[in-house]
This record gives sequence, C-alpha cells and structure tokens, in this order.
Amino acid sequence: MVRSRSLSGLLVVTVASALLLLYARWREQAPGPSSDTFASAGPGMLGGPAVPDDPGARAPTGAPDIAATETPPNWAAFDAVDRQGLGRLLPPSARSAGMSDERSRELAGDMTAAGPDLGGDRSGGDRSDRALRRLVERWRVVGVDPHPLWADVLAALADPLACPRYAGMPPIAAMADLLPLSARPDARTGLFVFCLVGTGEPPTRDDESGELDLAGSSAVVLVLVPGGQGLMGADPARDEQAEPGEQPAHEVSLSPYYLALTETTRAQWQVLQGQALETVAGMGVDGQLPVTDVSHGEASALLGEWGLALPTEAQWEFAARAGTTTRFCTGDDAAEALAVAWVDENALGELQPVASAEGPNDFGLFDLHGNAWELCRDGYSAYGSAPVHDPRGPDGSPVIRGGSCDDLIWSARSSARDSVEPGDRFANLGFRVVRRALP
Repeated sequence: MVRSRSLSGLLVVTVASALLLLYARWREQAPGPSSDTFASAGPGMLGGPAVPDDPGARAPTGAPDIAATETPPNWAAFDAVDRQGLGRLLPPSARSAGMSDERSRELAGDMTAAGPDLGGDRSGGDRSDRALRRLVERWRVVGVDPHPLWADVLAALADPLACPRYAGMPPIAAMADLLPLSARPDARTGLFVFCLVGTGEPPTRDDESGELDLAGSSAVVLVLVPGGQGLMGADPARDEQAEPGEQPAHEVSLSPYYLALTETTRAQWQVLQGQALETVAGMGVDGQLPVTDVSHGEASALLGEWGLALPTEAQWEFAARAGTTTRFCTGDDAAEALAVAWVDENALGELQPVASAEGPNDFGLFDLHGNAWELCRDGYSAYGSAPVHDPRGPDGSPVIRGGSCDDLIWSARSSARDSVEPGDRFANLGFRVVRRALP
C-alpha cells in the first residue's frame, strides 16, 4: 500500500512538472506588442497612450502601456507581472494580481539592484551594467521588446552625417521602457528625445518649430546626452564670483546618459509614486511646478524602483554647460541669463512651471539655471585638478546645483555648488532624473 501510494504520488508530480514546463515555454513564446501597434503614428512621431485593462494600475519600468490610439497592445498576451510592471512589486500587490511572493521579490530585487548606480559610475559601474542588462533580459523574457523606432535611432546614431552631435559616441543598447519620440534627432538640438513608458502621454511636437509641448503632460521626457569632454568648475581669472569650492577648473569626460528635459514636476512625482494617470491629469498648472520638499534619500529610493537615479554632479554640470565654458549657458553676462533663469530678480521667490522660461539650452534642457535647486547623487567634496572620467563624489552631504527662484542670479552659474544634509527638505529644493545609457 505504501509503495502504491508512492508510485501514484510520483506520477502526479511528473505530470504536473511536465504541464508547468509546457506552460513556461508557451509564456516565453507569447507575443509582445507588434510593430503594427504603433502604425498610426505619423512619420517618426507617436500617438496617445493605450489604456490598460486596469487604468488605475501603475506601470513603471518595462510595462508596455504607451501606444498609438488605433491598435492598443494585446493585454491578454501579458500576465499580471507585465501589467503591474517590473518595479516596486511588493508582496501585497503581487498577491492581489495572482503573483507569488517569490516572483515578486525576484523582480523587485532586479530593479532595486539596478537603480542606485544607473546614473553614473565609479567602482560599482560593472555591477550597475550587469543589473541593467538583467532588466533588459527580463523585458525580453516577458515579451516587451524595444519600440520599432529604436532600429532607426540606432542606425542614425551610427551615422556621423545623420547625427553629427553623436559623432564618436560609443554604441548604446535599446531600452524597452524608453520610447523614442522620433526616428530623427531634434531639428534644433540634433539630439534624440525619449519618453519613459508608464508615466503618461508623450508630449506633442509643433510641426513648424519642432518644439515640444510639455504642458499638461506627466510624462518623464529625457534627452540622450552624448557625453564626451567638458569643463567642470570655475577659474577665478575668468569668473570673479568663483568660490573656493568651485576650484580648480578641470576637464571631465562622461559616458552617454539620458537626462530629463525638466526638473521633476509635482505631476510626475505623483505618477512615480503610483497615483493614477487620470487623477494626475487634473492637477493643472500646479502639476507643472517642480516638486520640492523631497529628501535625497526619498528621491533616490523611489527613482531606483524605476531604473532611474539622481545625476552625478559631473553629469549635471556637463548638461548645464551644453558645450559652453562661460558662467551661464547663455554666456558670461548675467543679464542675458535672466531670460532663461527663474531667480529672485525675476521670479521674486515663487516657483514657476517647468519649461516656462524663454528657452532651453543647446541640449534642449530647461531650468538648469534657477527655479529649484537640484539634488545630485554625490556627496560634497573638493575637486582635484587632473582630468577624470565619469567622476562621482563620496557619500555624505549631497551636492545641490543650479540656484533657485529665491536666490540671486550668481548662485545659478553653471559651476556654482552648495550642499545639504541627506534628510533635508526645502521648499526650493527639487531634482531631475537621469539614467546611464547601456553600452
């Protein structure tokens, strides 16, 4: 009798294992969104977002929830893991979606491992690359492939005539959760712009001027910064307001990275925290103000769940300068800088909607001079004089950059720097997001 039961149990286990194996293979072959999903978009552009079967569900990194309006994704082909996204999968939400705690922890662990170091490099660079590669592989396993426009983007990046601003940039990999807004670089800046999947409808582009309309959108929009060599710090012989902490001026070189066009807005912060998109859409002008009163630790933790990070100080200054060596991206004259900077002289201490200044810099980035101070990932430390590649300061009191709406224009110079304590929250202190480009 005991032997018979053992054989019966063995048979049940064998059959169940075979069924599970067949199901797993079927899941691996389940189709992702077809290239026809985006067929209704115009040349190089995208339509509005598709609506998942659960509009209130949050869809962070890797979740395919942006498509053209004609043909939404085949959500039946995706299991609960895909609909919930690949980040911030906590056991309670996982259980409600029919997902095991073990699966939830595995996916969330991948995202957490990738998050902290995605924006820059030091000794942990190899680890962050491996973590991000795991995320890319995970997207492929669940059938989430990069948008078809990525093929055109990568081909253009390899052609110095098509993309002279990226000439000499090392090859990069496509990312499933970054949606190219065009198959061609921006006509004014020569750089490619992307939307982070799951954060809202992509911004529209004016057909004549090519300018993006960011108003009313919660989407996180990033530009691919080519990296390369640039100046960091200030020379007191050229800038009489250069403080000791900004010296010596020295050369840095940076790997390619994606940086947000604007400071993180209140609407974007709500979406990143999990608030439903339709709720955030009603925030109006208040939603377009920079989010403030967020500590360094709080920002870093939540951004890591989306595969994002705070920029390193070198990434921030490289982006603020956009190829210049002057005090401001507009030149050395502070009066000219007031056209693109919200500081005390013109904002009178009041935060302004992002991208509302006269214009962006040559990378297409807004508000790097003024509006809200911006947190960097680095702790404050003295500069060396030797050239350095992908520098990152030590842990400690975080560096802040850019000045604010209640500081004078001199504090918004490209080289100006200050620091806060990790837990500090201020009404004029915000941040923008970054992700390192995967080679």
